[in-house]
Amino acid sequence: MKTSFVHIADVHLGNRQYGLDERFDDFGRAFADAVDRAIDRRVRFVLIAGDLFHRRAVEPLALRQALHALKRLREAAIPVIAVDGNHDRALSADAYPWTRFLSDEGYLTLLDAIQPGQGVRYAPWDPETGIGSWVDVEGVRVVGQQYLGASAGAACAGMAAQMAEAGRRAAYVVFLCHAGLEGVIPSYPGCLPYEALTPLRQHVDYVALGHIHRRYARDGWVYNPGSLEVCGFDEADAEHGFHVVDVDTASPERHRVLYEPAKRRPFVRLRLDVGGCDSPAEVDRAVERAAAAAARADGGASPVAEVALTGQLRFRAAELDLRALEAVARQALGALHVEMRCHAAIPGVDPDEYREFSRDELETAVLTALFGRDERRRANASRWADLARGVKDLALADASPEAIAETVERAACGLRAAHTAAAAEQAPC
Repeated sequence: MKTSFVHIADVHLGNRQYGLDERFDDFGRAFADAVDRAIDRRVRFVLIAGDLFHRRAVEPLALRQALHALKRLREAAIPVIAVDGNHDRALSADAYPWTRFLSDEGYLTLLDAIQPGQGVRYAPWDPETGIGSWVDVEGVRVVGQQYLGASAGAACAGMAAQMAEAGRRAAYVVFLCHAGLEGVIPSYPGCLPYEALTPLRQHVDYVALGHIHRRYARDGWVYNPGSLEVCGFDEADAEHGFHVVDVDTASPERHRVLYEPAKRRPFVRLRLDVGGCDSPAEVDRAVERAAAAAARADGGASPVAEVALTGQLRFRAAELDLRALEAVARQALGALHVEMRCHAAIPGVDPDEYREFSRDELETAVLTALFGRDERRRANASRWADLARGVKDLALADASPEAIAETVERAACGLRAAHTAAAAEQAPC
C-alpha cells in the first residue's frame, strides 16, 4: 500500500502575540501556507496534532482563519484528522469546544481517547455521535489521544493493551497525540517518558506528536514537526514546520518523512556586550550599530527581535532607558517588534562570579536558594525547586487542577520518603 499525509502540530490560530494584529495574521498565514502546500503535493489526508487554536475562547477572526483553510482541504477531498491540545479544550467539562464544532460540521474528524463514563477506549469513530478514538482513512488507521497531561502515560498503556487485544487490522497505523517527550525541553509540562510510548511500538508505525514547539524525531517512528510559527524567543532558534510522510508498506522503512520548514516571520536574537560603554549614550550607539549590522538586506518581512545587553556596566542600570533603546533597535533593524533585555551586571559586582544562565537554569538556581533557607527543606532544596517549577509550568500550560494536584502529590510522596530516610540517618544509634 502506498499513500501520503501531512503531519501538522501547534497551529495556535488566534495568537495575538505582543498584542499585535500583524502577529495574529502571521499565525493564520502560516497555517494557510501549510494547507496550500499539502494540496499542491496532493497528499491523501492531513493530521493536526493538537492546539489548532491558541485560546479556548476562540475569537471570530481566528475561527474564520480555520474555516477558510479547512474548507480548501475539504474542497480538495483531503480529510483532516485532529486531536485536542491543551489550548483547544473547552472552558468547562460541559462546554462545547470549537474543535467539536468543526468536527460536527464536517471540516475535520476529532478523535478522543477518553469515552464518556468508560475511560480510555480503543473504539471506532462514529460519525453520528462524533465520538471515537480511531478512524480509517486511505488504508491507514489513525488512533488519536488528546492532551491528558500527567495521565497521558497511563492512557498510552491502556490504549496499547486494547490494541493488542483487538489485533492489527490495518496495513499502517498512526498514533496521533498531543504530548511531548521528556528531555527535549527540561521540566516542560505535559510530556511523556519515551518508555511510556514503547508499549505501542508493535502496533504503531508512526507516532505523530505535538505540544513541544520544536522539531525532533526518535528511532524512526516518533516525530514532532514543531509549531508553524514561533510562540516565544526560547524557541526562536528551533526548526518549525510540518512533515510530509510518504507511506510504502512494501518497503523495509514503511515510510519516508520529509520536513518542510514553515514560512514564518523571522526572529532575531542579539547579544551585545556593553561593558566598554562609559555612558547610556554610548550604549545607544552600540545598540544602533549592532542592530544595523543585523538588519536584513533582502527586504524580507520585518523581524521580531530580542536584544540582550551583557557585560559589566560602568554606571547605574537605572540610567538606561530600555524603551528608548527598543525604539533605536526597532528602527535600525526595521523590526515589527523588539524586546530589550538587560542582563548586564551592576557596578561593584564581578560578572566572572556568575555564568550566563538560561531562563530555566536561573529559575532553578533562585528557587533552590530560597528553599535552602528553610531548614525543613534544605536537604532536598533542589527537588523542591523542581516541583515548584513544574507546578508553574503546568499552570502556564492550562493544565487541569487534577493534573497539578496529581503532580504535587506524586512529588510530595517522594519528598516525604527522602525526608524520612534523611532523618533516620541522622538519628542516634
